[in-house]
Amino acid sequence: MTRARQWRDGETPFGAWLRGHPGLESHTVSLAVTDADWIFHKYCIHRDSLGRRDVQLMMFLEVKCCGAEPSASQEDTLYMLHQCMHELGKQVRNLGNRQQVTLWHFGVFVLSLPGEGPDDHAACRWGAFGPSGRLQWRTGPVNVLAKLLAFDMRPDTFQPLDLRRHHASHVVYITEQTPLGFAVKRPILVRS
Repeated sequence: MTRARQWRDGETPFGAWLRGHPGLESHTVSLAVTDADWIFHKYCIHRDSLGRRDVQLMMFLEVKCCGAEPSASQEDTLYMLHQCMHELGKQVRNLGNRQQVTLWHFGVFVLSLPGEGPDDHAACRWGAFGPSGRLQWRTGPVNVLAKLLAFDMRPDTFQPLDLRRHHASHVVYITEQTPLGFAVKRPILVRS
């Protein structure tokens, strides 16, 4: 049988079926299953001296209650997912028929609450994957948690989030010839 749930409520019919299905037993079919707790996706419009751009921020959050931590198997699975997501870093993406957006994916994090919810205690633990692939824990006040989840602070460093573009830019004018033969100067923004 797949590992029993650690928490007393919240079992979905699919989860019960999955845990009880003999064809999906973790030891006989070499299958590790973890549910996806929370995906945070913030969208904002950032304006700077270069203009306006859509910026979207994402992270995956695994939440553990009563001081729990992921099992070794779940930590390995979460780290593999973290590597896939974190390697994406900042990318420019198209969203359907919308204009391009800058997507910044921070990867996977683990929140360990001492009780059942954030308001039960003054502090909580935040786990971020280090270079070794193991969680590195920081203990912080619960009032910082909302800032991390709203991306007011970077979830990987706890520093204020800075959306400024860090490349120098300048305008260069090129001369193009129109179909009627006129020479027209057109500005182009160049980033170094």
